[in-house]
Amino acid sequence: VYKRQEPAPRRSVIFAAVTGEEKGLQGSSYFARNPPVLVEQLVANINIDMPYFGFEFSDIEAFGAEHSNMLAAVTEATAQLDMTLTPDPMPEEVRFVRSDQFSFVKEGIPAVAFKAGATASDPNVNADAILGEFLKNDYHRASDDLNLAFSPEAAQRFTRAALLLGLIVSDQDEKHRWNEGDFFGDKFSK
Repeated sequence: VYKRQEPAPRRSVIFAAVTGEEKGLQGSSYFARNPPVLVEQLVANINIDMPYFGFEFSDIEAFGAEHSNMLAAVTEATAQLDMTLTPDPMPEEVRFVRSDQFSFVKEGIPAVAFKAGATASDPNVNADAILGEFLKNDYHRASDDLNLAFSPEAAQRFTRAALLLGLIVSDQDEKHRWNEGDFFGDKFSK
């Protein structure tokens, strides 16, 4: 999709599939410390790890977006696709620092964990119950397999949103930056 854009995105986009998240963010930590380009050229990280597609959703959760000017890009992408941007519904879980995007944050790179939300498009679907059951019974278990409920429409919707966010981020005039006085920016910016 990016390659066919006319005009081409203003910035290059690197797709990286990393492993070892549950073993201490090993793959993403290695990549963030040893990128294939100068680290100064990495302007942002969008982590799309572990979207849940058990139902059609109407919102997006973007953990960490509020820490940098990436929030504007996330807001634009969700608005263009008529989605709601939902604040982290479980801040006590501190998920922003528990997934691969945090490896980039530690290198001073603004990042976001971009997730399908927990609000169903159909008001008759109890998304909280479905997602809760998945997290309780299947997440990180052998039962997390292709026999679980799957919505192709949800997968397509999420893919469109993630691709659009990447295009917006790659085309923005200014380099992504931490918000003034932000804890992560103050602690990790080089």
